[in-house]
Amino acid sequence: MHPKPLAIAIYTDIGRGHPSYLDSVLQSLRWHHKDLFQQIELTSVFEMSSGLSLSAWKAVHAAYRIGSRGGLISRLYSGFRSSQSEFNPNSAVVRILQRDLLTRLSDYKGICIVAHPLLANMLKKKHRVFYVHGEISAPPESAVRDIERIYVPLGMTAEKMKSYGVDPEYIVKTGLVIEPMILNDLSGVIFDRQMRLDTREMKPTVGFAISGAYPRAHVRYMTEAALSLLEYGCRVRFFWGSNITEADRLETELRKAEVEVVITSVPYDPVHFDRAVLITAQREIETTISTKYIPQLDLLVAAPHERNNWAVGAGLPIAALTPTIGSFAPENLKYILERGCGFAVSTDEPASKLVTQIIQLTKTGKLVDMVRSGTTMKNIKGAKRIADDIAEKLQA
Repeated sequence: MHPKPLAIAIYTDIGRGHPSYLDSVLQSLRWHHKDLFQQIELTSVFEMSSGLSLSAWKAVHAAYRIGSRGGLISRLYSGFRSSQSEFNPNSAVVRILQRDLLTRLSDYKGICIVAHPLLANMLKKKHRVFYVHGEISAPPESAVRDIERIYVPLGMTAEKMKSYGVDPEYIVKTGLVIEPMILNDLSGVIFDRQMRLDTREMKPTVGFAISGAYPRAHVRYMTEAALSLLEYGCRVRFFWGSNITEADRLETELRKAEVEVVITSVPYDPVHFDRAVLITAQREIETTISTKYIPQLDLLVAAPHERNNWAVGAGLPIAALTPTIGSFAPENLKYILERGCGFAVSTDEPASKLVTQIIQLTKTGKLVDMVRSGTTMKNIKGAKRIADDIAEKLQA
């Protein structure tokens, strides 16, 4: 640990959603409060743990990967998570997981910034905890009581937290937490997307964003749907995370279908891109690369998790994959459908059906309607709102 940092940002580095929200907040702090950002230590549960505690965190990571892959295991995992929604500090598992964290932070008096409810609950008894809950959805296990700050994006999220017994005094409504880089020239990006889709006869460019657990059903569906879209004449972009094995598998499938694919971990020229581009990189680098490609995308295919915010507030329609996996996804999907900025597609149906849907939505103008529906959210600068609030508290 740095000598007496003003704050410590602690990642779980499990999945993409929770860490990405913390990335966005820290990026905003780096941009808008540079001097204060220099006094914040960045770490993770894996860096702070060793021995049995580290093994326990690795087991949690493995459980997430296995439990989020769909099917019976996913249903059992989701049921277990919801049944464990009440944090139990006396559980043997919690004691092992938090052992090294609490030891390392035993004399620390500053602010702990986290984006996972488990960490917030572990630290709240002896530390100042600022918890970033970036999801629209708020299942019971996301609630944390008796902490100094819980940041939530929307009023409906706040109401859910209150219903679980979270004191309204500690809830701060921030607006959507969207990656700050995506907000650069967003109005121009949205205008260009509307103009493209208004032609009705154009062939959309479609992005496929895999979740951190690489659910087998999603990988299969996305691969088959992408091949159908390529055959129709569309261009596709794969945002495929940092798992090289998974990237190799996808590349193999594409090349077997005689698809020429560019594989990159750096921003490839987004204007003159080839028919298929496969992006594989660590989370923060992938986010940076995404900002180069999102302006050229007309539709995103993804599970209804953290990338929902791109549909709801950044005007990028989403084809949300079902059946939903995990406890956050159902409410996120419901919100997307209610706002009209996306539609549901079932991975149980033939992937070729998605092409038919996209063609129909484009020709009828409904896809451009989804773009407009995803631009009515007034407050989409939640990351900056949180960064400003943290900066104010650090200077108090």
